[in-house]
Amino acid sequence: MHWIALSVVLIFTVTSPAWSTGDPVAGKQKALLCTQCHGPDGHSTQTTIPKLAGQLEMYIVTETIEFQKGIRKDPMMSSIASVVNNKQDIEDIAAYFANQPVMKGISQDNQLSKLGKTLFNSERCDYCHGEGGRRDPPFIGGAPIIGGQHKTYLLKALNDIKAGNRPGDIYGLMEKTLSRLSHEQIEALAEYLSGL
Repeated sequence: MHWIALSVVLIFTVTSPAWSTGDPVAGKQKALLCTQCHGPDGHSTQTTIPKLAGQLEMYIVTETIEFQKGIRKDPMMSSIASVVNNKQDIEDIAAYFANQPVMKGISQDNQLSKLGKTLFNSERCDYCHGEGGRRDPPFIGGAPIIGGQHKTYLLKALNDIKAGNRPGDIYGLMEKTLSRLSHEQIEALAEYLSGL
């Protein structure tokens, strides 16, 4: 199973087109509407709204397009994503957030976080998400940076993927992995990742 995951990462890395097409300077002005919720520098203060600071540009572009197409659904994001109908604008906004200092959490030294770290390593989450949940460029496989993300947001995202209410990845690895985990284990992952 671990070699399958690794081969998926290698396929994504080798065959995906180069992603750094946006202009972060132009994106700053274009992102004004986005910053109302995600924060002026991508560090949202509301724990239900994801941080975008330092997120991979490709991931932001892909997710925005998925909201536009109805693949992902959220009352607020689906509406706002539909306003940005120029692909270059999406890429510029994504580049702006991607070029901000990467999100950071507050370390939690507790049993739940320790269990989360153990699960993150034993389930080989690092194959796609990188060591400590931070996949650095030039990796362009689409797996987001999750280290330092809000726990509340992570918990919802993981549970939504497990329940089939949100796309995980095209190979279904996220769904398969999460289907084996209990609610407590998923919360432990969120606790660990949010503290990185």
